[in-house]
Amino acid sequence: MFQFTNTPSGAPDALTFTIKGSEASVDPGDNLLADTLVTISYRDARSLFRGKLDSSSALREGRVKVRGDINALLPLVEWMQSAHPFADPDVDRGDEGDLDD
Repeated sequence: MFQFTNTPSGAPDALTFTIKGSEASVDPGDNLLADTLVTISYRDARSLFRGKLDSSSALREGRVKVRGDINALLPLVEWMQSAHPFADPDVDRGDEGDLDD
């Protein structure tokens, strides 16, 4: 589960990722039974998901805090990396434009 700080109005405060085998799902909101809780600023999360922020550097710099089983994040990181080539940074994202890096 990702918990965001400094979340803009109308954006979810948390996202719950579920990975089972080769399938993944993302749901808005928190799940108190999640194996891992990641706390990150909304802006840093956007950069991480877009491949503009290195997760290892973010952890070392304290920009990402992890509580729980850090090994449970490995499938999520692999899934995010495989999904990233399909992300289109030029897609109009409405009122999110002021948050671009």
